[in-house]
Amino acid sequence: APKKKMAGTERSGKVVSQEASAVVGPVFEVGGANPRVFNMEPELHHKIARSEYFKGISAMRSFSKVVDVIYEKVVCVAPWTYRGSQKKWKTPSSAFCLLLKLFHLGLTERQVSELLNHGDSPYIRALGMLYVRFGASPRRLWQWLGPYCDDLEEFAPSPEETCTLGEFAQRLLTTTEPFYETPLPRVAPAALERRLLRHLERHAEMMARARRNMAFVGTERLRKGADGFSCCALDFYAPDDDDDAPLAPAWRLDGVIEMVQPPYDGAPKGTYPTFRVAFRQDGKLAPHAKLGMLELTAAPLERRVIQAAEAVLRRKAARPASRDNTSKSKSGSGSGSESDSSEDSFGRRPTAAERARRRPPPDHS
Repeated sequence: APKKKMAGTERSGKVVSQEASAVVGPVFEVGGANPRVFNMEPELHHKIARSEYFKGISAMRSFSKVVDVIYEKVVCVAPWTYRGSQKKWKTPSSAFCLLLKLFHLGLTERQVSELLNHGDSPYIRALGMLYVRFGASPRRLWQWLGPYCDDLEEFAPSPEETCTLGEFAQRLLTTTEPFYETPLPRVAPAALERRLLRHLERHAEMMARARRNMAFVGTERLRKGADGFSCCALDFYAPDDDDDAPLAPAWRLDGVIEMVQPPYDGAPKGTYPTFRVAFRQDGKLAPHAKLGMLELTAAPLERRVIQAAEAVLRRKAARPASRDNTSKSKSGSGSGSESDSSEDSFGRRPTAAERARRRPPPDHS
């Protein structure tokens, strides 16, 4: 008689997914060139599946319990842990064992968002970014990771370095080098890879705009009910479905600030507020418009000052021409010698050659 299988299918190497009752909303679709191993390097995937640590967690069916283990155990997110005096022996890290377990659970989009925005540990958030980088279709990378490229929370991705989560997200989007000796899934086609670089250029422009706008935070310009600005929030993190789609954001002028959302409690110093912006024309909403997604136009007082300065410049520019026309009218009435010797607008008397050029031609009729 065949032997009865042991409870907990991790012994047989099968995938243990989460309970059906926990699946709420659309499932995060795993794409890429090799979704069978979740786009991991085959050697890495093979060693994780055979590791004793993974066998000990693979029977878990609760997303929240796996997150608790990440909070308790993960102190770096590099794929390998090296052992021995010369670090010759390497084993899969607990972080990547837990990452594979998350893939086996088959997370929903809501659960991936929960990882990315978790408030208890930056390592939970970093594993959420790795879940996206290894699992998402390349055309969804900017949509999922772009909003976090300005995150200032710090952590240590490896024992030898520290960085912000924003820098980590940018590295996942742009690096062409191995991720701690492990290749990342390839971004293809090449046009899409170039679009990701252009997205990050736009992101840098947005951050520069945010620094300029910071002077207006807390003023009437950026309070509830304020308008008179342009907003590009609606399409800034759109998916890259079309390689030929224009990359320039679409600016709208009909936005009104409905709510100012200050940085969350415990946010790193320098974190900017966000804004809930409603658009009058079609009623659409940008619930989390970033400070750099707003282009502030001149305030009413500033516009009046600019208009007054422009009027002064126009009067100054018109003054010499009017005096010259007056001189010409006088010379035409028979008093040319008097007008020829008059001073110009700079207090300088014209020379004889200049007076000769100013005289009207003789009438031979």
